Amino acid sequence: MRAGLPMAAALTLAAFAAAGPARPDTVNCARADISAEYAICNSESLQDLDVKLDTAYRKQAAAIGNKPGLQKMEREQVKWQRERDKCKADMTCLALRYSERLLDLDNGTPEKPSSLLGFVGQ
Repeated sequence: MRAGLPMAAALTLAAFAAAGPARPDTVNCARADISAEYAICNSESLQDLDVKLDTAYRKQAAAIGNKPGLQKMEREQVKWQRERDKCKADMTCLALRYSERLLDLDNGTPEKPSSLLGFVGQ
């Protein structure tokens, strides 16, 4: 039985490596620890945008399909998250950051910022 443990661990690591780069997920409200995340978790409209962004990210990742492209996409997402987090609890700023990122991911079919502002504060 002990001989099987190293093999199981190796197979698990291989499966994670084959999966490609980690995808930044939607905000986990149970683990929110910065003001931007708290603001997102306290706004239904920002949570909706977060889900839309996740969907757009997955769609774009599936369309890319190659490791260098996926790695670049992940770096861009992490960079975007840093910019989003600079908004702190500013709902308008957060909505605009989401709009910009959706534009990047959806190739020009984002929610318009003016329509997002109606959601701010919900």
